[in-house]
Amino acid sequence: MKTTKSTKQKIKKSAFREWGEATGIALVVVLAIKSFLFDMYAVPTTSMSGTILPGDFVFVSKIHFGPRLPITPLSIPFTHQRLPFTTHTPSFLSWIEFPYLRLPGTSSVQHNDLVVFNYPMENELPISQRTHYVKRCVALPGDTLKIRKGDVFVNGQAISEPFTLLKSYSAVIKEPFNPAEYGILEATQQALSELWFLKLNEHQVEQLKLSKQVIKLKEETIASAYFTNYIFPHSKTFAWNEDNYGPIIVPRKGDKIHLNELNYVLYERIIEQYEDNTLVETASGFLINGEPSEYYTFKLNYYFVLGDNRHNSVDSRYWGFVPESHLVGKPLSILFSSGTNLEGDSEFRWKRIFHLLN
Repeated sequence: MKTTKSTKQKIKKSAFREWGEATGIALVVVLAIKSFLFDMYAVPTTSMSGTILPGDFVFVSKIHFGPRLPITPLSIPFTHQRLPFTTHTPSFLSWIEFPYLRLPGTSSVQHNDLVVFNYPMENELPISQRTHYVKRCVALPGDTLKIRKGDVFVNGQAISEPFTLLKSYSAVIKEPFNPAEYGILEATQQALSELWFLKLNEHQVEQLKLSKQVIKLKEETIASAYFTNYIFPHSKTFAWNEDNYGPIIVPRKGDKIHLNELNYVLYERIIEQYEDNTLVETASGFLINGEPSEYYTFKLNYYFVLGDNRHNSVDSRYWGFVPESHLVGKPLSILFSSGTNLEGDSEFRWKRIFHLLN
């Protein structure tokens, strides 16, 4: 019997197919890097000036604190909250939401670390789709924090503030005066007077003290007797303000508290929103998930964060603690930066390229 041999010729891939496969692989790799290793975020506000400026694009490590596993897997890659060129169309589907899980990191959050996190107050959004904020962590789980006349104390000790910290000053200065010559980022002159309101770091304060133009320079803080109702926990029981705050204990995972009328307003949001319980105050006490409860044990670690532009930052003083579930990563450097100067002119900040953050 005669047999015939048939040979199978390989079908050559078209250029279009090869390009498509290469692009698909590249997208998967980039998504994996963004999800588990590093990412980049644009900073829109002045709350961290002069450490981080509006228009800075910061390079953020997710491996330091441990990468958070995806919470909304049904989302459009390279988008956040909304689809591009739309105002209300979400870029994700909430049909499936995974619980919070985090892989081990190379380090834990330390005092004075810069942190990127999801803004905790956006209850209408899944955790991972909430707005990204960047602040400085001043108090860790278990710490006791207080602020007196603008100075921050943790566990009874004054903290080491960054040299870039900005505080508010009023100054009487003879004309002509150009704030840019001192590197001052925020300056306002009262009309038809020599009175200025400035945001200054320690070095700028010392420079102005040596200037013969400066007649008077005074740090501006809010008096301790003044209660501001927009400060957390928004209760006259804790009559605090931006410059006089606490003492307050930052919750730590595993710590047990005795629930009472005093601390109820401090930890109500944690128990209900961040740790997914029902909490009801009754005449005879508290009900947690329908059961009478005198005590509550925290399930997560929490952090207290402040902006380096201390009097122009909406931070933990305004809305409370940052849950560990909201941590995104640690900013390491500025990749590039563009913005406006004091005169309102656009500029590319060449000196800030690859500037290291600390």
